[in-house]
Amino acid sequence: MILPRWIRSAGIALGLLPGAAAAASAEDLSCTVDLAIGDGRADIHGVAISKAGGQGQYRLVVRKSGSAGTSAINQGGAVVLEPNSPLSVGKISLSLEGGASYEAILTLEVDGIRRECRSSGQADLKL
Repeated sequence: MILPRWIRSAGIALGLLPGAAAAASAEDLSCTVDLAIGDGRADIHGVAISKAGGQGQYRLVVRKSGSAGTSAINQGGAVVLEPNSPLSVGKISLSLEGGASYEAILTLEVDGIRRECRSSGQADLKL
């Protein structure tokens, strides 16, 4: 028996037909905040990965405080993750003088699962 496409898609999504992906759990979603510091600046981006894949939203927030002042940068948007395939989400570059402190927070919400990753520290640059 051949089922209409919408019934096959719904059956697979609900796990009722062969080919259904495993239900996502909190352990299936992970993230990192990658940071590269050099030449008086910091390049920051988030990386998201899901064992089961899925779609949702991301938000990358970076805060910096130092002798040159403070800044806060927010990025966010939609994200579609393929199973077991790392995806770069958000990219922020900012000046980072010696002694400045920074904090980066990546928040993911994919298929109802929320995950947060952080990176923070102090720049050890010789100017």
